[in-house]
Amino acid sequence: MDFSSLSPAHASNYISWVGARAQTHLKRSPSNVKTLWLSTQRQACSDFRARAGRGCLWILAVLWFLGLTTGFVLLNVWSVFESSARAGYGSACLPDDSFSLLPDKYRYWSNSGFFQITLGAGSLTFTQAKAIDVIWDIAIGRGGQALLAYLSWQTFVRYVTTSMEVQPITFHTYRTIFLQNESLVLGIPRIIRDFCRRRNLHSRFAMVFIVMTMLFTLIFPTLGGSMTGYSANVNAYVRDADENFIQFKDFEIVVYTVHDGSRINQTDDFHATIYKNKANDPNLLDLVDWYDRPFLTNCNDYSGEQYLRCTSSQMLWNISAYITSYGPYPQTDVASEFGNGISLTGRTLNISSYQWPLSLNGTKGGDGRVYQQDAAVFLSGNTLYSQSDVMNSAQCQAQESYQWGFSFIQLAVMLILLWIWTIGIVIMYTTSKFTRLQRGRPDVAGEYKAVFELADAMHTQLIQLTKEEGTSDDVRSITESTLRQRIKSDLRGGTIAYDTNILLDKADQPGDANNWTFKAWVMREMWWLLALAVAVAVDGVAISLLVRNNMTSNVWIFPALPLAIGFAMFVGSTHASRVMVLTWAVLLVCAPPAIALGTVMSKY
Repeated sequence: MDFSSLSPAHASNYISWVGARAQTHLKRSPSNVKTLWLSTQRQACSDFRARAGRGCLWILAVLWFLGLTTGFVLLNVWSVFESSARAGYGSACLPDDSFSLLPDKYRYWSNSGFFQITLGAGSLTFTQAKAIDVIWDIAIGRGGQALLAYLSWQTFVRYVTTSMEVQPITFHTYRTIFLQNESLVLGIPRIIRDFCRRRNLHSRFAMVFIVMTMLFTLIFPTLGGSMTGYSANVNAYVRDADENFIQFKDFEIVVYTVHDGSRINQTDDFHATIYKNKANDPNLLDLVDWYDRPFLTNCNDYSGEQYLRCTSSQMLWNISAYITSYGPYPQTDVASEFGNGISLTGRTLNISSYQWPLSLNGTKGGDGRVYQQDAAVFLSGNTLYSQSDVMNSAQCQAQESYQWGFSFIQLAVMLILLWIWTIGIVIMYTTSKFTRLQRGRPDVAGEYKAVFELADAMHTQLIQLTKEEGTSDDVRSITESTLRQRIKSDLRGGTIAYDTNILLDKADQPGDANNWTFKAWVMREMWWLLALAVAVAVDGVAISLLVRNNMTSNVWIFPALPLAIGFAMFVGSTHASRVMVLTWAVLLVCAPPAIALGTVMSKY
C-alpha cells in the first residue's frame, strides 16, 4: 500500500489498526509450535500404523545378518582360545573322542571332527538327549526349511517379474517360481534344463543363485540334522599290565624320584609329583604350570587344596634347587643342604630327573657333566608309566550319560551358507524392488493371478499352434499327456512374458521413475544415511571402550541407536515424521535397556 497519499494521522491510525488485527489473530490461533507438533505426531502415527510391520521385518533382517556375522567371528575366536585353554578343563579326551597328553594342540578345524559332536555339553540321559535332537530336527530343520522356502520364493517372484519384462521364460519356470507345487527333487533339474537349453533369465548370477538356493532349501533339514547330535560322555582310561583299565585322572606326573628320600624325611624312592585336582586328568602342560609359579616359602598361610598345591610346588622347587647346586648323581664326601633346614653329610642325594624346568636343563654339575632330562613319566599306585606306555594303552571310553551339541566345522559351514544366502536374497529383493518401481509395476502376481496368467499364455499359444497347423482341435479337450508333449516338443516349453515399457533413456524417463534410481535414493536420504553412519561409528567406539575399559551405563544406549535410525527411515514418510518416530524409538527401545544395564553394571 502507498502511504504517501495519506496524511501522517491517517497513516498512523491505519498502522495501529493493522497491528491490532494481527495481535487479535495471533491470540485466537493455536501456537505454531503446537500445531507443528500435533500434525507431525498425527503423520507419524499414520506412518507407524501403515509401515511399522515391514519396518520390524527389516530390523529383524539386519539383526539376523549381524547375528550370523558375529556368530561366525566369535566361533572362530572362541576356537582359538578354547584350544589354548583346554588343558585346564581336566580331560585328556579331545572333542573328537581321541586321547592326547597335549589337549591344547587340538584344532577345531581338524577334519577328524567333521562328523563328531565337538561343541557338546550336558550330562543327559538317553531320553533327554533324544528328545532335544528330535525337537531340533522338527523346529529348526523342518521349520527352517519352510521359512527359507517362503522368503526365497517371495524374492524369486519379484525378481523373475522384472526379468519377464526383458525376456520371456518357459511355462515350467513360471510354474516353479510362481506356483511351486512339485518336489524340489524334480523341479531343480527341470529349471536347470530350462535355464540352460530353453529360456534363461537376463542375469546369470540370478540363475545360479536361484538354483543354488533351491538346492540349499532342499538339503537344509539334512544339514541341520547332520551338524547336531548327541554322543556319550567319555572318560580317559589306561590299561595296566594285568589288562585292567585305570582311570587316567588317578595318575600323577612324576618330576623327580629321590631314591634315598628317607634322608629328607620322606620315604625311599620318593616320587615328587605335580599336584592336581583329583577330578582332572594329568597332561604335559602341568609341567609348565608348576615351575611358572613363584617360589613359595610359607605354605602355612594356605589351607585345603591351596595348601596341598603349595607343599607340592615347594618340594619340587627344593629338589630343583638341590640339583642345580649339587647335581642329581650321588657324590661321596660332599656335605649338602636340602631346602631351608635339612643338612646332609657323607654323600649327596640320589635323584632321578624325569622333567625339570628348561632353565635348569643342561646345567653342569660339579663333575662337569651335563644333565639331560628324560621324558616325563606318570605314576599310578607304585607303578611308573612312560609317555609311550600311556599313549599306547590309553583310550576314551563311553559313559552312561550323554551330551548334545554341534559339529564345529559343520556349524561354521552352515553359518557361511546362511550368510551368503542372506546377502543374495537382500540384493535380489532390493534390485527387483527398485526396478519394478522404475517401471511402474508396484505389485507382483500372487497365486490366483499367476494361475490366470499361465492359463492365458498356454491357451493363446496352443490356439496359435493349431491355427498354424490348420487343425480345429479344441485345446481344452486335449488329454494331459498330449498337452504335456505338445508344450514340450512343439512349443519347446512355451514362453510367457510381461508387456511393459523397458527402461527408457534417462532424459525420457518420467519424473517418478527417476526418483527410484539408487543414486536418487542416496541423494534423497543423504543426511539420514550420514546420521546412520555416525551412529554405527559411535556404536563401534562404545563397544570397544566397553571391552577395553569395562565401561558401564553410558555406553549401553548406543548399540540400539543405528537400528532406531534405520527403523525411522523406513517408517517415516517425511523428515518430521521420521524425527518423531526416532524420538519414540530412543525413549522406548534405547533408553530403558541402557538404564537397566547401567544399574546392573554399576554394582560390579
